[in-house]
Amino acid sequence: MSASDPAGDLQPIRVATACFVVSRILMRPPDADLLDKLASPSLRTSWPVPRPGSTAALEAMGQALDLERARAGFRDLVAGSEGDSAPGSADADGTADAPARAGSEILGENFAHLAERTLALRGARDPSELVHEMRAFREQEVEPRARVVLAGCAAVDCPQPYASLPALVADILEEHEQLCREALDPGSQANR
Repeated sequence: MSASDPAGDLQPIRVATACFVVSRILMRPPDADLLDKLASPSLRTSWPVPRPGSTAALEAMGQALDLERARAGFRDLVAGSEGDSAPGSADADGTADAPARAGSEILGENFAHLAERTLALRGARDPSELVHEMRAFREQEVEPRARVVLAGCAAVDCPQPYASLPALVADILEEHEQLCREALDPGSQANR
């Protein structure tokens, strides 16, 4: 991850980009612009985490995007993840200050945070503390929440882009772990 290794230096950007895309899919209902971008053949050829599961998921996504079904899928995702929600905050008198948030929104925020921390690897002289922090966050927050939130996405009738999320998320998390290993042992990148 240095100037002498430009390909390795770009890997944090690739992983962070994929995290940001998943974050956007999880946090807000889809609109026509998002679906156009997700259906683009260029997304499939330029996806920053080119693993077999992601490639197949993106191919399926690009062929089956429908705005109304995607919006219904987002509503189902939010409703299905309410059991993994964060409680709203309350004032001193017990009056609700903020509504509870769905687990899917929190997972989206988790992916955005993971993306930001991943980008910090590019400038880290000693990445060991950052890698430890990211691994702990991923293992304690992202992975358990992803299992709960995305459980319904594996259903046969789950619409795109949500049906593709489990494969995309699995590949992103695997790629993130690979990136962490390479950050701690830059020589391991040569074996990739």
